[in-house]
Parts: sequence; C-alpha cells; structure tokens
Amino acid sequence: MMKLIATPALAAMLMTTACMHTPEETGPVETGQPVEETLEPAEVQETTPPTTRERAQRAIQLLGEGKEMPAMVELEAILAEKPQDKIALKLRDQILKDPGELLGESHKTYTVKEGETTSSLARRFLGDPLLFYAFSRYNNLEAPNRLMVGQVLKLPDRSVEQPEAPVEAGEVPKPRVETEIVSSEDAATANALRLEALEELNAGEAETAMTLLRRALALNSNNPNIAADLAKVERIQAALTKSR
Repeated sequence: MMKLIATPALAAMLMTTACMHTPEETGPVETGQPVEETLEPAEVQETTPPTTRERAQRAIQLLGEGKEMPAMVELEAILAEKPQDKIALKLRDQILKDPGELLGESHKTYTVKEGETTSSLARRFLGDPLLFYAFSRYNNLEAPNRLMVGQVLKLPDRSVEQPEAPVEAGEVPKPRVETEIVSSEDAATANALRLEALEELNAGEAETAMTLLRRALALNSNNPNIAADLAKVERIQAALTKSR
C-alpha cells in the first residue's frame, strides 16, 4: 500500500480545493427603515395652587432654616393677591428692616435654657411668636432653629415677659364655632404654637406641649393637624400619669 507523503505543494492544493467548495456567503440582510417612535404627550397633572395659609406656613418654615430668599418668594406671592395681609407684611418687615429698628437698640442679656426656641422666646418676651426672625437677626443667628442651650442672647429692653395662662388639668379651651372664619393671623400664630409644641414634645416636655397645643387649637379649631397632635399628646400624658 502506498503511503501519501504530505508535501508543501500538496497542502497548498488541498487548501485551494477546499476554498472552491466553500458555500457562498449570503448577502447582507436588508433591514427595514427605522421606525420613528411616536410618543404620546405626557398627561399634564393639574395642581392646585397653594393657599395663602400654606404659603405663610412655608415662609415660616424657611425663615426658621435661615432661607430668606425662598421665604421672600412665598411672601411676595401672598402680597400679590392680598397686599394688606398682616402676616406676610410682618414677616417681610423682619427680613427687610433693621432688627434694631423693629426691636430697639437698648437690650439686656439672657441665657438660653433647655427646650427654649426663638419662637418661644419671642412669644414670652416680645408677646408675639411671629417676631422670631427679627429676634434671630437681632442676635445675628444664621438660622433661628439652631438655638443652643447656654447661648447668651440679647433681649430688647422693651421686652416684657408674658405669664403663662393657667390651665386646669383636663380643661380644654372651648373650640370656636365651625362656621367662624379664622383670620390668617390667628392661623399663622396657631401654626407657630404647634411647631413650638412639637419641639417641646421632642425634648420630652409633654405637659408644655399639651398647653401650647391647647392654645393653638383655641386660635384655630378648624386645623385637623393641631387637633390630632393634641389628642396624641394627651394620650402620652395620660399614659405617663398612669405609670407613675
């Protein structure tokens, strides 16, 4: 039997033969034209513009964080609709006017105690919690919410400490008649008292928080948030009393 000896010439001939029997490659597959996607227009959700009360509450929160410009936007929006709105005018004055002009240059000093806030001090010594921002600027505070225990503040000499109205245990101020219209000033003051009450509650002062919420509810009995917070604090206080 003869043996085939692979030589370079033979290898080249075999490769040529193999190439001759390779099936032809199919041509490129034609693809259709790109389909343009038609997007349906997004549904525009109608949003209800904020009310005057909501804008005022937002402005108070922003000022509490020291954010003057966004607070000013909210206040100007209120005044565009209601040029004589007392709350908006009062808050705007505290941003634009010199605090010494609003509160007086002469002052005495006061050391901050635990649980106190700029709004509680403004209510206590100036008779109006909404003066918290002028009081903060008076003391060069960057943000009213960042008050520290032991911090020494200036109190205007015209300040007069407001005594707390005694509240009997279990006594709840009579709510206003539901049909009675709550003024924007009362609503804003009630909101400031509610915020102060929540701060007191976070500090563990449930009794003080309950007193503040009762005062807030007396000013604005139509606010469900104040009523809900008061009911919550009363349950907490009742549980604490029972456990003693």
